[in-house]
Amino acid sequence: MRHRSSGSRARGTRLSPPADGAHSAQQLWRASVSARVTAFSSPHDTAWTDRPPQSSTCGDVYSRPESVFSRQARAGIDTEQDSTLLRLPRVPGAPGVPDAVADLTLTVPFNDLEQLSQLMDEVGDDVAAIIIEPIAGNMNMIEPLPGYLEGLRKLCDQHGSVLIFDEVMTGFRVARGGAQELYGVKPDLTTFGKVIGGGLPVGAFGGRRDIMEYIAPTGPVYQAGTLSGNPLAMAAGSAMMKLISAEGFYDHLSTQTKRLTTGLQDIADEAGVPFNTCCQGGMFGLFFTDQPVHRFADLSHCDEAHFKRFFHAMLKAGVYLAPSAYEAGFVSAKHSDEIIDQTLTAAQEAIKA
Repeated sequence: MRHRSSGSRARGTRLSPPADGAHSAQQLWRASVSARVTAFSSPHDTAWTDRPPQSSTCGDVYSRPESVFSRQARAGIDTEQDSTLLRLPRVPGAPGVPDAVADLTLTVPFNDLEQLSQLMDEVGDDVAAIIIEPIAGNMNMIEPLPGYLEGLRKLCDQHGSVLIFDEVMTGFRVARGGAQELYGVKPDLTTFGKVIGGGLPVGAFGGRRDIMEYIAPTGPVYQAGTLSGNPLAMAAGSAMMKLISAEGFYDHLSTQTKRLTTGLQDIADEAGVPFNTCCQGGMFGLFFTDQPVHRFADLSHCDEAHFKRFFHAMLKAGVYLAPSAYEAGFVSAKHSDEIIDQTLTAAQEAIKA
């Protein structure tokens, strides 16, 4: 990867010749279900349907473009039981997001197909898109329940809405073809993050040909950026794609991740600490609770104070985990048996903190 990117640096790092971007896009297309891919350096909103740009986001925590960075006003309401969630006013999820933007976004709890179906029955014909992380990674790691993603696909087909998978975290981590390969559900559009550039700052989105043809120069939706598809990131991404395409790569990655999470679970069980884990490919989640976690509200059962003590004890022992109980963890191909053994050894004491 260093060799490939160093050659690209010698030719310049600002504007990308079409060949570099085209080669990487072709590799992305082969790995995913996208008919066409566009690389960019920062997120841009695009419009395809002739509906108002109203979207539905499935998940209580969502840290993406401002057009979907909003939440329901839900103080004092049990969102798991009260259907008035669908009629609550939306409020910005962060300072600087205009109310008018938040009003165009409806938020539904992750893994709650019943509430989403109710919402789509009421306003589905006005919903331009459903946007979701197929495996939630912004509230620790939460996997979709059986049938959930399939249900989203069916609802979008019924109402003519675009299904968008945010695979910034899951893309090329849980499988070579991302979560859509893992679960066998095909979205209309997919977004990818810096993993496609070997960790360099780049992203891409791709999907159905009829939608992507709305992007300039073939369509009226303009999308461009100074570093879009820049040669340094594209060269690194191309090298990364070759590495992860090696036979057995994901079998080994999954084995290492499972070895880590199983080891942590055994250590917690032996110490009598309420704990559970989950993992797919190189992505994993840790929860200080013995209760199942299927949506954001379930995180209230977790002992966040214990996580903080565990994190600092592990850091002191030389193991740097994600610093928040709401973040997923990742194992890479460079995490050897020796590194995982060292991590588990440190956890034997840290779990008691």
